[in-house]
Amino acid sequence: MSKKYKNNLLVYGKKYGVVEYLSLNFEFFSMENIFNQIKDTDENGRKIVENYQKKFPEHFKKISIIVFDDKTFNIFKLWGVVAIVLDYAHTQDPWKAAQVLEENAMSFLGKKGPRIDYKLLNIDGKVYLDPLMTIRTAMSFRLAGVDQLMLSYGVIESFLEFLANELDELKQNMDITAITATGSLLSNKHLFSKM
Repeated sequence: MSKKYKNNLLVYGKKYGVVEYLSLNFEFFSMENIFNQIKDTDENGRKIVENYQKKFPEHFKKISIIVFDDKTFNIFKLWGVVAIVLDYAHTQDPWKAAQVLEENAMSFLGKKGPRIDYKLLNIDGKVYLDPLMTIRTAMSFRLAGVDQLMLSYGVIESFLEFLANELDELKQNMDITAITATGSLLSNKHLFSKM
């Protein structure tokens, strides 16, 4: 669970050695590419992007031209894309934008944020996180007028709940005796104490 490097859930067994159970990495080329992929997922995805473009036309136009230098993304950079889309960070750098989202979440004084979707995809027998669902859910809450700090908190809180559920499932289904979570993504004790 790193801010800078790849994020994966790995399982170790004496019989198979180390196996990648879940990849939390993906590629994005540009914001336009992200919006087009969301539109192509289904009718709801298309409507969310169209409504977002109508409600925030100047912002949508401004961010649609962003092309990413580094095409590889992890969870932290996904949060950066969310912060850019939601107009919380005035930067084109997903890593810097993620820091803004994290600071917003830390400033939230409530106890619960909105439920942001962290859904899984099974592609050729491997399990991946679907980053588009996370982005489009955040967009729909922004369209509904959810407060910036609360929505930022919800993005991170929902990931923690997702991660805890995945680890619980791993433990039950694979007879896991120990779980170790490491990495700079977990360094914020205020946000990650729930885990």
